[in-house]
Amino acid sequence: MTLVTTLLALGLVAGPAEAKKKKDGMGVRLKVSSDLLAVESSKQEYDGSDVDGSDARTNTISLFEHGQRFEATYFLGDGVEVGGMLGFTQARGTVGDTEDPPDRHFALALTGAYNMGLGGGVRGFVQPIAGIDQTTVDVGEDFETQVRFLMAGADAGVRIKLNKKVTFDIAGEGLIGNGKASAGGESDDKLKLKYNKVGARIGLSVRI
Repeated sequence: MTLVTTLLALGLVAGPAEAKKKKDGMGVRLKVSSDLLAVESSKQEYDGSDVDGSDARTNTISLFEHGQRFEATYFLGDGVEVGGMLGFTQARGTVGDTEDPPDRHFALALTGAYNMGLGGGVRGFVQPIAGIDQTTVDVGEDFETQVRFLMAGADAGVRIKLNKKVTFDIAGEGLIGNGKASAGGESDDKLKLKYNKVGARIGLSVRI
């Protein structure tokens, strides 16, 4: 929550600082967001056929604890933004007196947005997403396992103005992914991983 607090403080400072006003529509947007509702499903295919029993589905309801990511976009004008998304987690510890090797998750995507005024301090937006999502278990070990997805999708939602620079964003999201897995540095090209996700996200964005 530290990043959310920082963005709020930045928005409160940036809001009144309009004496040196930039041209409308220009600047940078910083945003943090997370899943509010997510329905995720996955399956495996081997040599073009579904693997029996590999289908999995998860329904998640969360408040600022699932699927967090940071975004930074630059305004090109006329409601158009371009930029990127980043998510990163690394966990390590011990089991008894034995060190547990680190596990790591990394997501990086290109994004953009088109914004349109709806009136009353509300703007609609659509946002394409394309990138990679990678999970590595037991990083650096001989038995390291890695799963990597190429992801694509989009968000569509509204930005509700909280002050001159801060908005509360809520959007629907759909993503699909195709992935591969490796264990101990070896992979099987016949094994394909499929992933899809639909849900709703909430976030806080600040223009600077």
